[in-house]
Amino acid sequence: MGGPAAGIAEADWLTTPVAVRKLILAQRDAIEQLRAQLTALATELASLGERICHSSRNSTKPASCAPPGFNPSEISATA
Repeated sequence: MGGPAAGIAEADWLTTPVAVRKLILAQRDAIEQLRAQLTALATELASLGERICHSSRNSTKPASCAPPGFNPSEISATA
């Protein structure tokens, strides 16, 4: 079933009911998955943030590529 969860002494782990141990291990696995997902989303958010701050003034793309009504100074003022 696996060793004790972090912060739980071996003796305490062995006296913990099996159903509780299974729940703790399942929650630990879920937390690890959520951490990985959070890391991926944070990376994606940073990438999108960099892309949105690009305009024809600070990019090699022409102004015609900017969305209608796009004003990079408004974004800078709110950031």
